Amino acid sequence: MFAKASVKRSEGDQNDKIMKFMKWLWLATLVTAFFGPLLAANAHPGIFAFKILFFLHLLLFCFFLTIRKLNFNTSPQMKPYFIFFLVWLSWASLSLLWADNIQDGFQNLWYLFSGLCLIGFSIFYFRAEKDLKILLYTLVAIFIIIISVGIWEHQTGLHLKTAGFIFEAGVISKIPRGVFKNPNDLATYLALYLPFLIISAKYLLGRFKTA
Repeated sequence: MFAKASVKRSEGDQNDKIMKFMKWLWLATLVTAFFGPLLAANAHPGIFAFKILFFLHLLLFCFFLTIRKLNFNTSPQMKPYFIFFLVWLSWASLSLLWADNIQDGFQNLWYLFSGLCLIGFSIFYFRAEKDLKILLYTLVAIFIIIISVGIWEHQTGLHLKTAGFIFEAGVISKIPRGVFKNPNDLATYLALYLPFLIISAKYLLGRFKTA
């Protein structure tokens, strides 16, 4: 009986280590998602860090799930959202039957699939308060980096390799693009980040007041 308990404890420790490894792997995947083609070799611009880590994580997740080293347990409150994501993805896949351009259809399906995975896996891994803090600080750090790149672009007129058309009236435009292709993408990123920044500011102010 003691031996069985010891084996179960050992298996539990192993599962915890696997879960921790997968969590950090997913965090690295999440970080690279913000930088996209910027983290790609010049010889292969279509293959960048996010895609490599994304598929590596997906393969390992399916493998560990198959051998029961990971348990896909979610709270009852979250199940309707996962069902909605599954229905959304299924309908998008079905729409390929009447798509005018199959190649564009598959590309948009990939964008949808990867986007839903970013949401779903983040919910799965970052449930404890300490995990949410790590995620919060990571996203704030990414925001600061992107804003810093934008300020650097405006001050110097230089741009990263991911920038698209940078000439305006015959001169190099100083309009910031951050790590994105054009200013509109940067503006969209900032607009979508506003609710997150407000929540982060309230949380950090609350922490400072109670410290």
